[in-house]
Amino acid sequence: MAFNINALAAALTPQELFSDDRITDFAVSPSGEYIAYVAPQDNTEIFTIAKIGGMKSIFTSKLRETRFVGRIRWANDTRLLM
Repeated sequence: MAFNINALAAALTPQELFSDDRITDFAVSPSGEYIAYVAPQDNTEIFTIAKIGGMKSIFTSKLRETRFVGRIRWANDTRLLM
């Protein structure tokens, strides 16, 4: 089942968003300013980075089909490990 993760994020508070079982992984940046999260869509995943104040998406990428993120972690405020 497909859904628009950005529309979902805009409509919910961070607590509601991450209590949703469609979010498979998330990590808050060391400064607490950004959050990165992964959600399934079709036969792959959508990776998003959002600014926490208002949950505005600043980067979204749909991975190639059958590609999945195992785990995301922030190395620092400007770099992610996936």
